[in-house]
Amino acid sequence: MDRELVGAVITSKNVNEFEFKVEDQALDRVKCGEFVVVNNTCGELVLAKINRILSTNALIRDKLGDVDELSNMLIYSKEILEKSAGFIANAKILGVIRDNGDDIKIESNVYPIKVLEKVYLADDDLLKKIFSKGSIEIGVLKTRENVKVKLRARPLCSRHFAILAMTGAGKSNTVAIITQQLLEKVKGLINIVIIDPHGEYVKMENTHILLAKLNPIHIPEDHLAKLLGLGENSQRQKLFLVYAAKTVKHECKMYKKQISGVEKLMEWLENVNSGGKDKQIKYYDGKYWRTKTLKKDDEMAINRVIEKLRLFLNKYGTF
Repeated sequence: MDRELVGAVITSKNVNEFEFKVEDQALDRVKCGEFVVVNNTCGELVLAKINRILSTNALIRDKLGDVDELSNMLIYSKEILEKSAGFIANAKILGVIRDNGDDIKIESNVYPIKVLEKVYLADDDLLKKIFSKGSIEIGVLKTRENVKVKLRARPLCSRHFAILAMTGAGKSNTVAIITQQLLEKVKGLINIVIIDPHGEYVKMENTHILLAKLNPIHIPEDHLAKLLGLGENSQRQKLFLVYAAKTVKHECKMYKKQISGVEKLMEWLENVNSGGKDKQIKYYDGKYWRTKTLKKDDEMAINRVIEKLRLFLNKYGTF
């Protein structure tokens, strides 16, 4: 298959990237994100992606650090300067292409690229073999709108994978597209659970929304304190939160009661605080039952914890 020549390699420092001088007639075809192919020293066809394109000029390249020399460049006509101008593209090597007919694999490249090796534009058929094998369509290549990007449903659902990108790059939209197509392609065969703290997927079709609820009894006390917003300066409040949680957990276990959460904690704290200062309270510390005499500051701390729990209850509901 005839491929379009776009340049020639000028530097190849390692097996992971190279730079090539862009042919003048190929300037409209060479862009960031475009895919190119080149042969390594072993004759294997290597796929690479253009990362950046630099403008250069042979007349002034060696004089960039000398202001006087640069000023002298003004003696050249604009036409001469333009003729010596050009573009250099940096390409990241993705791997060696192993084409077995219907199937194609990309393997690690271990051989360098020779200087002056010709660089060609990757043809659409090759890119379709790489990116368009699958049933889950998520979009098209940015530089080739006629090359669809598809994923295979079976490997996608049978192993771990991650969608990583900068903020605003489209991660949430990609997840929505993959999820919607999975539900359509393998309808009735899978269930998909999405933890959605920001409500980004509530408008998707065929979804059943379950409101998020947290049972504080099942959360470690230090984590619960953070959820309630009890910081480093709230040690007394944290102390009574721990008393309440450990005692309620122990009583529910001892009397074989269902552990129901927020209301139990609030009920225990309200009962403790009902007697005012100098009241003797009984609590469980995780190993033993102990007693404590309440002071005025303790009453204030308990009321603050009750207030925090009430806010928590309004946000997450009951259990």
